[in-house]
Amino acid sequence: MEADGAKERRRTASQDAMETHNVISKARFTSAAASVTHVTGGPPAVDLLCLEPGQKHTGAKGPCACYVIAGSVTVATGDDRRAVPTGGLATFEADKPHAIANTCDIRSLCLVIRPG
Repeated sequence: MEADGAKERRRTASQDAMETHNVISKARFTSAAASVTHVTGGPPAVDLLCLEPGQKHTGAKGPCACYVIAGSVTVATGDDRRAVPTGGLATFEADKPHAIANTCDIRSLCLVIRPG
């Protein structure tokens, strides 16, 4: 029988374990709508957003960050709209629902991070 202290150490070690993910391998584009793939359940929650030209993704209220891996997008919260190029990062406290739209003529790939 395992001692309570050994059980607690094992549980703590597994909770603190680092995770790595091959995010690019999870990219899935569809012509019907923007594709969202959950990379981690969180917190923080990390999603991979795949957008064909002209596609848009809408999200709920709450703090968020959007990192553009490829292409370029426009991030909108309320009346505020910002262009975010490849390698760009948009962070915002979305007190209103937000939208991320592919504004270029090639596929766009983004990581969307929600802290909690």
